Amino acid sequence: MKTYLLLFHSSEGEYPHIVMEKLTRIGFNPIRGHYDLEYDHGSHIEIDDIMRLATTVHETLRGCKVFYKLETIPIGD
Repeated sequence: MKTYLLLFHSSEGEYPHIVMEKLTRIGFNPIRGHYDLEYDHGSHIEIDDIMRLATTVHETLRGCKVFYKLETIPIGD
């Protein structure tokens, strides 16, 4: 499964490259397409794992004045 992250930046918030650096430090990888970053969970994860990741993203982006959307989907089904 993978979790995809879409960012919505504000001119009043943190610089986009700083936000990207923060998110790559917690395991996200930049991608091209409909989303900005992805997190590969591997083959087996639980809902609790997804919620822990969402909490980590929330804490990481706190104060950055960035809106975001997370979407976790199975890969290869």
